Amino acid sequence: MAGFDLPDPVRPPDLTDRRYGLSNLSEAARFGYGLPDEAIPSDRVQMKELSESERKALGSDGDQEGCIGIGTARVTGSALAATATSPVAVKIQKDTWLASSEDGRVRASISDWSKCMKSGGFEMSTPLESPKAGISESEEKRIATSSIKCSSSVGLPRVWFDVEAELQVLAISKESAKLEAEKGELRRQLDKADSIAKMAGGLDGGN
Repeated sequence: MAGFDLPDPVRPPDLTDRRYGLSNLSEAARFGYGLPDEAIPSDRVQMKELSESERKALGSDGDQEGCIGIGTARVTGSALAATATSPVAVKIQKDTWLASSEDGRVRASISDWSKCMKSGGFEMSTPLESPKAGISESEEKRIATSSIKCSSSVGLPRVWFDVEAELQVLAISKESAKLEAEKGELRRQLDKADSIAKMAGGLDGGN
């Protein structure tokens, strides 16, 4: 933007970003293995530091007197209860990723990826591996882009995604009752938060 020292825009991450290794070629060419946010100099984004009284008013998770705890209690019924969580879904996500990483189809594709990287002069065993510390920025970017090109050439992201999706379908079917219960609770929390927001809006409008 003219007149403003702003970084080039980056796309928002999707649900599989870096789940199977680097995946965006243009971002790898710009940032290497770093995340876009990490590539923005800290002096460009100044966050206001809260005063002691502001921190006390805001509070924290589990604080029954701070704004966070009060808001949580109004939505969930307790300042100690987490909002918008789905433990079963999170566990399925973690478990299926770990199981998929050990699947023979994925291991074979990772081996092909490693051979591809070796042909380019890079000794790496998995796309989740980061390059050794101390290399130049240009070399890091070269490794990052090579990783993505090799993943694409051997079809690793698709293989891994399909295997994990297969495992997730089975896990979701097995835990369907628990997931439905969690979904219902999340919906109740959203409805409660929505009603609180509307009530607060009505009060503000009346002032």
